[in-house]
Amino acid sequence: MITARQRLTSQEHKEAIDKEDVSFTPMAVPMVSGPGAIGVVIGFSTRASQWVDYLGCLIGIALLGILLYLCLALGEPLIEKLGSTGMGALNRILGFLILASAVQLIAEGTVDIFKATVPNLLR
Repeated sequence: MITARQRLTSQEHKEAIDKEDVSFTPMAVPMVSGPGAIGVVIGFSTRASQWVDYLGCLIGIALLGILLYLCLALGEPLIEKLGSTGMGALNRILGFLILASAVQLIAEGTVDIFKATVPNLLR
């Protein structure tokens, strides 16, 4: 997502133009609420210790659901308005945010593993 290379070949792009609307396919559900979303919820819920933390997680999930609905409902007009250059820029920005979240989760997991194993090794 961060690099600016085309994923579809020109032949695939021509075939996609001629197809009917396939915006909701069986793959849409795992991409929206699949292992990544579940992993993020689990990661954030492990930090929760009080009911306010859990309430914050639930509010975040609800707001994300509303935002997702708006994106799916208003996606086509937004794509037309942004054009290919704007979509490319938005794609790279969102890819960078996903990369930053992934690096943070990996770093925190690595630190937790070291905290759990290093004291046991020093005994």
